[in-house]
Amino acid sequence: MFEQLFNQIPKNAKKIAFYGAGTVAYKLKEELEKYNKDIKILYYIDKEKTKDEKGILYPIIKPYEIETIKDKIDLVLITVKRPYEISNILNFFDIPHISISTVLDSEIRLLKYQDDYKKALEVFELDQDKNLYEILWRARIDRDFSNIEKYVQKHNISKTLIPENYQIHYLEYINKQAVETIIDCGFFNGCNAFSFKKYLKNLKKIWALEPAYDINKDENYDILLKKLNFVEILPYAAWDKKDNLEISIHGSGTTLVNKNPNAIYPKRKIPTISIDELCEENNIKKVDFIKMDIEGSEQQALRGGGSIVKKHRPQLAISIYHTHDDFVSIPQYLAKTFDDYTFRLGHYHCGILETVLYAIPNELMKK
Repeated sequence: MFEQLFNQIPKNAKKIAFYGAGTVAYKLKEELEKYNKDIKILYYIDKEKTKDEKGILYPIIKPYEIETIKDKIDLVLITVKRPYEISNILNFFDIPHISISTVLDSEIRLLKYQDDYKKALEVFELDQDKNLYEILWRARIDRDFSNIEKYVQKHNISKTLIPENYQIHYLEYINKQAVETIIDCGFFNGCNAFSFKKYLKNLKKIWALEPAYDINKDENYDILLKKLNFVEILPYAAWDKKDNLEISIHGSGTTLVNKNPNAIYPKRKIPTISIDELCEENNIKKVDFIKMDIEGSEQQALRGGGSIVKKHRPQLAISIYHTHDDFVSIPQYLAKTFDDYTFRLGHYHCGILETVLYAIPNELMKK
């Protein structure tokens, strides 16, 4: 897989820098040092300091500092998918460089996750879910969405998140009669609350966690929610414990800054809370359904709700599309941690967004 790339490296290029310090760079480093023991990786050029998968912090050169290492390196290997901007800078300073192909990038990512992917696939019992999981995984790796397009058309899913999708988004495999109380992590502007109230006929209460509701709220939704009086909105982010963290505010894409350190949007400090703490402090006696769509914080939030899930056995609708790691790790975590659940998979977008993992207690599975 790597031979074609490594054969492009001039024989006199012994001092190497990588542009990009993520998964691809660290895998290339490992393989490159096997290929030629005389080659030394001296620098990583990236926008932020970063640690490799073993927790080792490497010297990071910012892109605007490249001139300072010009005479210390022989070659830059560009390991990001969009090399155009950095190529211009490297050309300006006459620094030799090679961009890896997108095919190689995909194969490296697939190689990293292939064992976890296989384990996650085993979580699903039905061929329907296994096939969908395989389609979505290949699309994530290859960036080829043609098979997702076919799935969307076959299942009459709208290509954008318009109201027709809200009838099934987060609800497709839920036993609707069994839901009275919801914890909604990632309430955004409240739009889903109306679908939940309409299609969950026994719904009485939603406990909504949304740290940016004051910014995201829709005036018409807000007035109606107050009138209907079935939602309690709390200005917390779901997490594994109480803390104060920083978020980058970008509408429905609002995320914790530590999940996206390069975020350019306005930031604010927000309090976090675990689901276990939320239930204890508010004397929530029974939780029937937990929905999470919190921009990559789902794994921490699930850990923070472990006691409640084991005690109350709620149905779960968990977004797993935000990262490759979420996609393969969340199914495994749920299957290992909570007994006697059945797992289903739903997808509501023509790309790789809006993938929902459903976990249904076996006693609530529809006959």
